[in-house]
Amino acid sequence: MALSAIPLCLVENDTATLIAFSITAAVGFLIAGIFRFVPAKNDQSTHCAMATVALAWLAIGALCGLPLYLAARAAPAGSELARAYGSGIDAFFEGMSGVTSCGLTLSARPDLLPLSVQWWRSLCEWVGGVGVVVLMLALIEPAEHHDAFYRAEARSWRLEDSLRKTALRIWAIFMGLSVCSVIGLRLAGAPWWEALNHGMTAIATGGFTVRAHSFQDAAPMVQWTAVLFMAMGALSFRTYHRLFIDRLPPWQQSTQMRWLITLMLAGATALAGIVHLEAVDTTVSQTVFQWISALGTCGFTAVDLSQWGPAAMLLLVLGMVIGGASGSTTGGIKIARIVWLSKNAIKHLQNRMNDSTEPETYRFNGQKVEPEKAVQHIRYAALLAGLWAVGLFCGWLVLLLAMPAAASMHLLFEAASALGSVGLSSGVTRPEMPTAAKVCLAFLMWIGRLEIISAVMLFTAPLPGVGKRVIGSTDKD
Repeated sequence: MALSAIPLCLVENDTATLIAFSITAAVGFLIAGIFRFVPAKNDQSTHCAMATVALAWLAIGALCGLPLYLAARAAPAGSELARAYGSGIDAFFEGMSGVTSCGLTLSARPDLLPLSVQWWRSLCEWVGGVGVVVLMLALIEPAEHHDAFYRAEARSWRLEDSLRKTALRIWAIFMGLSVCSVIGLRLAGAPWWEALNHGMTAIATGGFTVRAHSFQDAAPMVQWTAVLFMAMGALSFRTYHRLFIDRLPPWQQSTQMRWLITLMLAGATALAGIVHLEAVDTTVSQTVFQWISALGTCGFTAVDLSQWGPAAMLLLVLGMVIGGASGSTTGGIKIARIVWLSKNAIKHLQNRMNDSTEPETYRFNGQKVEPEKAVQHIRYAALLAGLWAVGLFCGWLVLLLAMPAAASMHLLFEAASALGSVGLSSGVTRPEMPTAAKVCLAFLMWIGRLEIISAVMLFTAPLPGVGKRVIGSTDKD
């Protein structure tokens, strides 16, 4: 990844960024070389795999921030590069935001960053959107026990009979969608450089841009095209596989797709009504743009969210918490888990109202689900929702203590954006905010991208009994 930025450094004749990305590439190769001589522990447990993946994402976040820090240290004092990434924590924050496809940024003017840095930010989100473990599995011939690493990155379903074929299929679909996104934005009127970067981050539901104010001053056709590809990025790879490979109608076979479209329409309508009642100066297209960006956890903005009222902000928080389809590049709890929790609640209410003791039966994707399997899905959804609530509350509390002068709704919004890997900002995220707030948001990005479970496995590594109980509550959704 670092080597791909070097040609841009040469084009700009920028020695500082050239040295920064060369050092990053060298560090990557050095780490790989060292680990080839480190004896591996023969532990194939799910607990160990999850803890390993959690540590790996921390390390990769630091590596993604390394060239930003090195380039910023060599940049002129008043430059955007030096202002945004002049400290180690700032560079780590941006690197973690990129690789987790979050999109919260400390750069107020990304259009002033060097081309190589703009490309690096987009590339980190593009790779991180699919996942570094999926990339690894596509490059190597994985053993069967690598399935634990695959599941540790919040994926468990397979598109093919082997892990490598599944990873290759995911990347084939993702690259095809990325090409369509880039071409679509270019045809809509975006310049080639913007179309390339925004096409990558839109389909990866990332949110980094190379414009000064995201999509706020973009042409209407460009905004609507971005909406289309943000929505496409929120669909699961299984849906695309079913459509293009299996030739099955996705609307009839995908419960998540039906729910996603329903939530998009209902949420956009509700948000438009709230914005109207709060007398916010915004258009219908901008309102739709922001709701799709929140629900699809992309992070592009078409308006200044700091001017929106608390009700509209709270609805956007709800969208960021829900997220897109499970098995996509999105963050949040995911629609599949919301579906299972909703089905379970409805079934229990129906049984209570009818005074029935019959066992609940569930259908998902047009098929009847075995009771034992349905219970696993419901238990995991409830576990994840509970962890999400705790994580969001704790993150909000830390931000309240670190930034007592900021509006509490804005801090809740920022915490939900970080935990949901969204990237929308109410204006809280900026280089001047306290170090504690930066660390808190970076931590939320990390655990949110791993759907919290792998982070829990890392923290409970000395307590294997706890880890086994948590793993026992998970499923293969």
